[in-house]
Amino acid sequence: MFKTIARTLLLIATFTLCQAALADDTSKRPLFFFLLIHDDVKETSDKRLVEDYFAWLIKDLESFTGRRVHLQFIRNVPDVTDFQYKNENTDQTYGAWRSEINQYLKEQNLPINGTSKYLLVTQSRMNSTTAGFATL
Repeated sequence: MFKTIARTLLLIATFTLCQAALADDTSKRPLFFFLLIHDDVKETSDKRLVEDYFAWLIKDLESFTGRRVHLQFIRNVPDVTDFQYKNENTDQTYGAWRSEINQYLKEQNLPINGTSKYLLVTQSRMNSTTAGFATL
């Protein structure tokens, strides 16, 4: 089930990156995925996560955008990687997540732009009807 959810969320993230990646074709800035690995994810090997869930995405993105793709794994960040994402109200969850991630990005001085995306990788679905969501 984790693979199905991960693939769905990665496709959503890919589409949100495509617009920015293709719009600025001349600079060929790399694409950055900051993968915030939730504390409930059982897999502890970043290498294994790449092989099982991200290798195909990297290959596809690099081939059709002509840009390099970089993955940065982030683990064990209080209030971020232990975020309580399971909730029937996705709007409420999104608002709380947005607040936490914005605070983290500010504290870490991380970029907010069209070629940097932040994904919370979780073990489970958000609720019975929602595997995950993404925004631009």
